[in-house]
Amino acid sequence: MQKTIALVAHDHNKPDLVKWSLAHKTELTKYKLVATGTTGGILQKELDLDIHCFKSGPLGGDQQIGALIAEGKLDCLIFFWDPLNPLLMILMSKRYLGYVLYGITGCLQCLYS
Repeated sequence: MQKTIALVAHDHNKPDLVKWSLAHKTELTKYKLVATGTTGGILQKELDLDIHCFKSGPLGGDQQIGALIAEGKLDCLIFFWDPLNPLLMILMSKRYLGYVLYGITGCLQCLYS
């Protein structure tokens, strides 16, 4: 079965995700891609790939992707985040860093295994 990758980026990081995605486009074509609404729309235009777009992050897209994680339906989350985002700073201070590191490791294994 085809693995699923979610692509997410905070506003200031969207250009970096586009650049990264263009550099890895050949590899990304092997996966089912999902994204939050705004990010997905930008990536569809720039990459010319089929990407399922959920709602915009602040309108519930983050929760929709979170639901995929909770249900075990997401194999990899690629998240270009703003490290100065207050919410993320709170999550990191609450020791959620292990989940982020695990996610990064999972992405590398997902893309290159």
